Amino acid sequence: FQAVLVYAFTVLIYVNALNPYYGRPTDYVSISLVAYTACILIQTLTMLSSSNHLTYLNHIIIWGTLIMYFILITLVTEMPSMASYNVMRNHYTDPLFWFTVMIITVTAMIPVYTLQYYLFNYNPSKS
Repeated sequence: FQAVLVYAFTVLIYVNALNPYYGRPTDYVSISLVAYTACILIQTLTMLSSSNHLTYLNHIIIWGTLIMYFILITLVTEMPSMASYNVMRNHYTDPLFWFTVMIITVTAMIPVYTLQYYLFNYNPSKS
């Protein structure tokens, strides 16, 4: 379900979008970085919501994962020999990138939180 949402929202939002820096249609590298960023956020929030106990170590690891993702993806896209050269730096200033990632993450997490709410309130475990 989440994979379908990530693909559908990314393609539908970016299908006619123009790159704000070059005025050309958005390329596949840009679209894939949007989808990959949304996947990382969704999986991190899923891990966070499915943790039974949140300790300081859990917070450090979970939020450190997000910080390391953004640091590493920025470093990789800054290499001139890569096809994705300078793409992530352009995405950081693009409101459409942040809007798309936010919409994808929220819509993908709604079923997870709804199921957890239902199980906690209407079908609790006996332990």
